Amino acid sequence: RRNEALFCAGSAQEILGDLLPAWQNADFRLVNLECPLIASPAPIKKTGPHLSAQERTINGLKALGIDVVGIANNHIRDHGADGVLNTIRLCRENGIAVVGGGANLAEAREPLICEIKGLRLGIIAMADLEWSTAGLDSAGANPFLMSGFLKTMRYLRGKCDHILALLHLGKEHYPYPSPELQDTCRCLADEGVSVVICQHSHCAGACEHYNGRFVCYGQGNLIFDSPKSKMESWRSGYLLEIVLTPGSPPAIKARPYDQRQDGRGVEPMGSCEAEEFHDRMKIMEIEIQDMNFVGRKWVEFCREKRDLYFSILAGHGRCHRKFNQLTGLTRYMYSSDAVAILENVVRCKAHLEVLQSILCDFRTERWNRMK
Repeated sequence: RRNEALFCAGSAQEILGDLLPAWQNADFRLVNLECPLIASPAPIKKTGPHLSAQERTINGLKALGIDVVGIANNHIRDHGADGVLNTIRLCRENGIAVVGGGANLAEAREPLICEIKGLRLGIIAMADLEWSTAGLDSAGANPFLMSGFLKTMRYLRGKCDHILALLHLGKEHYPYPSPELQDTCRCLADEGVSVVICQHSHCAGACEHYNGRFVCYGQGNLIFDSPKSKMESWRSGYLLEIVLTPGSPPAIKARPYDQRQDGRGVEPMGSCEAEEFHDRMKIMEIEIQDMNFVGRKWVEFCREKRDLYFSILAGHGRCHRKFNQLTGLTRYMYSSDAVAILENVVRCKAHLEVLQSILCDFRTERWNRMK
């Protein structure tokens, strides 16, 4: 919460520092807002941390001249439906449009069409299916489902010069796309999305130009202070400066920055650091054109997570998970046949849908008993 006072006071200069002039010169500013703005805490029952910010932090969003906030992410419902609706209300009252969330699934799926100097921009925001997802009659984020995306595209086609999609997808702390994420983002581009931006990895990730479209697989954090985090990647990210012209591919410029060491605001990378950053981005774009490379890096990453995920499947608590990561004991708990059965259950959509329904029903039953 070291930035909260800056946002409450509306201190745009202290928040963005030397990045502010480029920010202010933009015709249009779009960000992902990854927490509800609340009057008082009302955390829902879920796994993982509960994020929030004071209502008065809207002063910072307004002072920064943000035009649109995307709220399709895994934390917007951390304080229930009231948190979602209060955030939408505060933003709209302060002249900030909202996309990717609403009072129910139908509202959450609604895209935006904005006119910027005569150019019509369609904006879609979607999030992975976690605790924040909107329901038929419950507030939350727009879930990423291909069926919902295709319906939205049918609505937007012919109405926009360009379409931009914010996706809260990808694996935390992994700078490359998984094979499935890359295939998904390219599919969105093939369907007519000019710019696809993924924002869930919390690290600066690879980008690619694909068939006249642009895909970003992770922007990194902007203002997401975490004093306990020891990962350098948590502190870095980049603004995307996007120039859109009707009938032409998007022109993209990345502006890398670091969150300040004292946790208050951001600062542009120094010239040497920025040069290294851009060189690395060029290398990653070349690397991810090789499907074998993408698959190989993903397998390597997943192998590092194997003991953790076996612990999760075994229902271990935090201490047991840590012990298993050190010892790898659960590797010996499953026979080859048992692993094959598990793989088929989570791979096959029919089995997975049954398993998800069983787990949801069982978890709801247990939590209701605890009340």
